[in-house]
Amino acid sequence: MPARDEREYPLRSLLSTSLWRQVDGSVWDLERMWGFDAPVESVSVESLRWHLSLPFWRHGEEMFAASPNEVRERPRAHGEQLRRTLAADLDCPLIALRAAAGPLVVDGLHRLLKADLLGRDEVELKLLEPAEFAAMACGRA
Repeated sequence: MPARDEREYPLRSLLSTSLWRQVDGSVWDLERMWGFDAPVESVSVESLRWHLSLPFWRHGEEMFAASPNEVRERPRAHGEQLRRTLAADLDCPLIALRAAAGPLVVDGLHRLLKADLLGRDEVELKLLEPAEFAAMACGRA
């Protein structure tokens, strides 16, 4: 399948080439990801904090318009994302793809932000290998 155009995926310019090759606009089957039997490990919030600067989240009807840090800085402007963050279940591990640059969180950014807001030092993380991650893809964005 040909690589997606950067205009089709607004985060492309924010991801390194190696990370982009891993995700390349795939849509994941979250049910399969959540149920996948992978080891869970504790990782530092600090090592994942860079994710909080990327505009992964929707704001109103606009996709890729708000970063978790923007929600932290202006919670009243991002009510929907703040509600989702506060409701996030920290007993459920984040899910990340093993990448050369370090884990790439593909599910759990609300949980990561909540853990950071609460001052937690660590979060639980389920780390998927690239082949396992590819098996979770159910299409293209």
